[in-house]
Amino acid sequence: MQNKLHQLVILALKRNSATAELQLDISMRGNHVIIRGYIYSDRLAQEVVDTVESVSPYLKVTSELTIAEPAFA
Repeated sequence: MQNKLHQLVILALKRNSATAELQLDISMRGNHVIIRGYIYSDRLAQEVVDTVESVSPYLKVTSELTIAEPAFA
């Protein structure tokens, strides 16, 4: 069951065009989801959390996302 829920979270993030290309680390312990990674805005961080929460109302989501400045060449 744990593996299936993890797959559903990953699938939800891949289906969302705003989060599909992000390199995120998703860890799960029971119904607790921990999201880690680097993103470029607070709005995108909220989109990631909202997308994960859409999988099930019973998930407890903890965001450990880091807002990083984009690197300009």
